[in-house]
Amino acid sequence: AKPSANRVDSKTRNKAKDAVEKCERAVQTAEAKLAEVEALLASGKPGLDIVALAADHAAAQANVDAAVAAWEKASAAWEAVA
Repeated sequence: AKPSANRVDSKTRNKAKDAVEKCERAVQTAEAKLAEVEALLASGKPGLDIVALAADHAAAQANVDAAVAAWEKASAAWEAVA
């Protein structure tokens, strides 16, 4: 029974690790989008729709926050089976 249990544990650990890595990529993507919007806002280029960019910034920040929260949850789950 022990080898079977170890296989399941290994499978569970791998699945948890994969979830963490997927969340890390989501955080990186969300942070890149946020940085893009922040660069546009900081550029001060004439003709930019600052109101729309501010809304984009709020949405991008919310996406980063959600991605980080998902990463934290996945990391805790991974640590629990590690």
